[in-house]
Amino acid sequence: MLKRLRSVALFEDIFTLSLGSAIAQALAVLISPILTRLYTPADYGLFGSFSAIVTIISMVATLKYEQAVSLEKEESGAISIVGVCFALAIVTSVLAAVGFFVAAISESSRMPEGFGSLLLAFGAPSILVAALFNPLQFLGLRRRIYLSLAAFQVAKSAGMAVFQISLALAGFAAWGLVAGQWLATALALLIVMIPLRHDLMAAVRQLPHVGLLWSAAARHPTLPRYGAPQTFVSGVATNIPTYLLTYLFGPTEAGWFWMSYRLLVLPNVVLIENIRSVLFQRMATLKNNGQSLRPITFKASLALLVACLLITAFLFAFGETLFVWVFGPQWGTAGTYIAILAVGWAFQNAAVPSAAVTVVVGRQKEQLIMEIVSAAARIGALIAGGMMHDATMALSLYAGASLLASVAYMGFVWRILP
Repeated sequence: MLKRLRSVALFEDIFTLSLGSAIAQALAVLISPILTRLYTPADYGLFGSFSAIVTIISMVATLKYEQAVSLEKEESGAISIVGVCFALAIVTSVLAAVGFFVAAISESSRMPEGFGSLLLAFGAPSILVAALFNPLQFLGLRRRIYLSLAAFQVAKSAGMAVFQISLALAGFAAWGLVAGQWLATALALLIVMIPLRHDLMAAVRQLPHVGLLWSAAARHPTLPRYGAPQTFVSGVATNIPTYLLTYLFGPTEAGWFWMSYRLLVLPNVVLIENIRSVLFQRMATLKNNGQSLRPITFKASLALLVACLLITAFLFAFGETLFVWVFGPQWGTAGTYIAILAVGWAFQNAAVPSAAVTVVVGRQKEQLIMEIVSAAARIGALIAGGMMHDATMALSLYAGASLLASVAYMGFVWRILP
């Protein structure tokens, strides 16, 4: 009976988070046909390139210490880890601001026009907001404020729609997409911060105590040593295609790719990333209780693969027609791109439980090595396609590399699980 109740609670947690994400993404999808008629594919190309740089940095801004919020057994230890993450987020944002300033004043012909100025204005603030959410999300999961986390997603999506439409009508082009995203995210973050305010104040009070923060961080040496580099490599492999396509083929091709990729990962935002977060907490509990991690890893991987392959088949059948009808005639190529990318995406999602369990069992070193090889293969595939002057071929090679790397990774994880 206790086991069944735990299973029901796990489902309810996933459902609450997924419902919020589903509503948020539904709002984004509903507003997209308006935005694609206010902004050009080139605007989205610049926005995607900006988001790629910011996302890569923010993913590792806290050196993955946010995961330790779930791993800490004591509440005081979890609060100290939040303080560590706050300090790292501030330092990373300041360093990024300096780097973006240098990029802006030395903007070269290899960089899209105006891109350096865009990074200078919104790069560091965007990184700070995203990096602060990293520990807040895990603290919210620990405190079980699933409704607030779901509300954050909805408020962020609604705010982006309002701000981006308003700024487009004011003639801000790509700047409107970037500014609208930052404003919406910063305001929505308050929804998570308010119920956690006492914990956050306790974490802030620890910031001057460097020794205490250092001691908390030292309990989790594998996170910055292996977790952060692995996430960085994964982030580069996932996000850098937009920037590379801008460099190789121009912002319009990058805009088509960005739109197709954004819509492709909607299930990730709605469901799969929430599954990852809840699975991580559940796997950590199972490990602490001495239970096997094989059943939960296998069942979750199989379910994700089957669901994603069904979506892939649908996109191959109707992708291009659907994009033209929904977003306008200039977006048909994005419909072709999304079907190609879906092949690798399906197997990447099937490997999500494997990525979570690798951290839980402390095998980040091997995970990092495999991720580096995978990232190199995917980036190399894009560059090879660029040398052929064929964007479709570049994305086909990229998807194939993603598929092979994901299968290899799942096979490795299955071997190391007891």
